[in-house]
Amino acid sequence: MIRLFSIFLAFSLAVDIHGQTAADVLRYSRTFVGGTARTMAVGGAFGALGADFAMLSVNPAGLGVYRSSEFSITPGYQFQRIETVRGGEPFNNSFSKFNLNSAGVVFDNLSNSEESALKALNFAVGFNRLAIFDGEFVTSEASARSLLERFLVFTNDGNAGLFGSQLALDTDLIFPIDPMSANCPCTIDILEGDLVQKNLDFFSKGAIDEIVLSAGLNYDHRLYVGATIGIPIINYEQRTTYTETDDNAQIPFFNSLRFEEEFSTTGAGANLKLGFIYRVNRKIRAGLAVHTPTVYTLTDDFRASMESSITYNEGDPPTIASSSSPIGEYGYDVKTPWKVIASGVLILRKIGFISLDVEWVNYGNAKLRVDLETYPDDLPFEESVNTAVNATYRHTFNVRAGIEHTIKLFRFRGGYAFYSQPYRSSVNDFSAHLHRFSAGLGYRQKVFAIDLTLIQEMTDDIFVKYEIPGSNYQYTSDLGISKMHVLASLSFKF
Repeated sequence: MIRLFSIFLAFSLAVDIHGQTAADVLRYSRTFVGGTARTMAVGGAFGALGADFAMLSVNPAGLGVYRSSEFSITPGYQFQRIETVRGGEPFNNSFSKFNLNSAGVVFDNLSNSEESALKALNFAVGFNRLAIFDGEFVTSEASARSLLERFLVFTNDGNAGLFGSQLALDTDLIFPIDPMSANCPCTIDILEGDLVQKNLDFFSKGAIDEIVLSAGLNYDHRLYVGATIGIPIINYEQRTTYTETDDNAQIPFFNSLRFEEEFSTTGAGANLKLGFIYRVNRKIRAGLAVHTPTVYTLTDDFRASMESSITYNEGDPPTIASSSSPIGEYGYDVKTPWKVIASGVLILRKIGFISLDVEWVNYGNAKLRVDLETYPDDLPFEESVNTAVNATYRHTFNVRAGIEHTIKLFRFRGGYAFYSQPYRSSVNDFSAHLHRFSAGLGYRQKVFAIDLTLIQEMTDDIFVKYEIPGSNYQYTSDLGISKMHVLASLSFKF
């Protein structure tokens, strides 16, 4: 079975002190080629070709290849299926959603002088979607160990957070060992070997949409140079509902708990992309692009609630207690790593082309930065997250390849993209590569074009629900994820 990485799923439930983790840094650092149906149909391997709006977020030198002004728009539809385990049996969770993947306009500024080596200086503005965070699934199983053990560790260490441990204290799920005292050390009703029924309902949505402001020039139809100021905008929402129940009535006092979290991240960043395309001859072009780090300024808003059901005296009805946290807010920055992309294409006149892109990026160099003026005590937290990022993630090579065949006004396309796993080999025991297969059809006339593309992803991942500090225990679930994207692009020359 192919094991792949699903970026929106890499987080741990119930981080008691801070919500930000190494997985959050990776989530906003790992972007993909997105945008028009034509680029996606050839696996995103368009870096040496140009004249496609998606390339403004990959190799902006492609803007210099345009010979006319153009408007393009790309709506899409996503189908997703996530296979989990429910009651010991495989269970499929399915959903679908409309997306707008790209929209923008290119303004050509062609030279009227045949003697000038500068043949064009073009400009463009619009946006491309670089990541999608939508996901929805449920899991359930009966097993030992409890989320309360995690909260108990923080409580007895004197670090009961308002968004986890304190809620368990408020609902009497954690209580003092000495019944005559209101102070810890504390304990819980669930023993380490007790079986509890665990259920998780997960939902997320959001995306990274990059606004692009680009310029590209054509020098003597031989060298193309471009630059993009990228302004990526992040919107991410996540909701989880986690329950534990004593279905067999084997645990004294404890009946159930229900823990809910709501979490959102919003913000924006800025980066610079520089690109070059060199036309070796009529058949061969080579491209090179360098992306500076994106520096995001982000804000997290979060809240949590807990509900307990406890039977204090045999024969009495259960006592239901609930508690909610305040609404929390935390501001921080994320700095993504540098990215370098080398491209090549073989153009067969009136037949089509074969293209290849190779991308290098080191996720271990991503950084979280805390505003120490606002949070003066959080330097150790910042250092711990960045140490975890460096220890967990590594440099990767991503490969994209595609082919287009021309028959009169029609274009037939196929592509494959391989995104290497971001994890160091010592971190996990599975291969977390991402594979993307694509196929498409295009119809192009002088003034307009329409392109249709189908993209298939097949993914497996491990979802970490929570960890218990001071032990090797992680409560995890295997997920099998299948995504299908349908894209349609319309473009008009003017």
